[in-house]
Amino acid sequence: MAIQTQYLVEKTLIIKPLHGFIFFGTLSLYAAHRLIGLKKVDSDSISGRFSIIKNLSAYVLVLALSSCIIGLYFLIQLPLEIFPLLLPAALASAAYILPFLKNQQRLRDINYIKIFLIAIVWSILTALIPGMLSHKLDFWSLTALSLERFFFIFAITLPFDIRDLKVDQQSSVKTIPASIGIHKTKVMAGFMILFMMICAFWNFNSLLYSRPIIIALALSALSSWILIHYSNPKRPDYYYTGFMDGTMVFQFILIILFSYI
Repeated sequence: MAIQTQYLVEKTLIIKPLHGFIFFGTLSLYAAHRLIGLKKVDSDSISGRFSIIKNLSAYVLVLALSSCIIGLYFLIQLPLEIFPLLLPAALASAAYILPFLKNQQRLRDINYIKIFLIAIVWSILTALIPGMLSHKLDFWSLTALSLERFFFIFAITLPFDIRDLKVDQQSSVKTIPASIGIHKTKVMAGFMILFMMICAFWNFNSLLYSRPIIIALALSALSSWILIHYSNPKRPDYYYTGFMDGTMVFQFILIILFSYI
């Protein structure tokens, strides 16, 4: 999605140190998150992705450490101008998985905060910072692009809270689906998709997006909403880690394909 932002703004597809940092930093954090999260799950209810992680825990640890080292290599190549935004996002990401709070809690264990942290950090890393580095966007276009990404990530993250209802209940973490129900959560996700498209149309009107690009984003929004609509706690893991996470890749592919129309 960071490369997507670069393509939308600069019309180029060039891998940069920022992309390397985001990729390996995310890989390291998610691997560590799985290992730490495994300890939070009741041993009697370990199944599905948790049983796989438990069996491969040594490999996941190696992946986390090696990815961290590679991520640091890319970090030292980044321009200093983005560090005031990059460091808070990185620290929030680390605090999201590390049990540094009272009673071994993480930021994600605080009621309702999880989804907001994810959406904010992802919008900073994949929209705001790449947009700033381009030096081609005015304040309003950059704001609209960042909010568009925030609303999209927020929408596609809500189904993960639906999936994790049981795990979050075991951890005594209150989430949006647990508070307002699955149906209202899906309605909220629909509004997030709508807000995403409003922001996208702002950049269409400001000539940042062409007509094919706005059509690609609309198709991405529609397909994402369909997947959100059919999400429920009984869906297998691949529905979320494959299809829901895949909406980010699908959006990128649509933008590339439609940009040549």
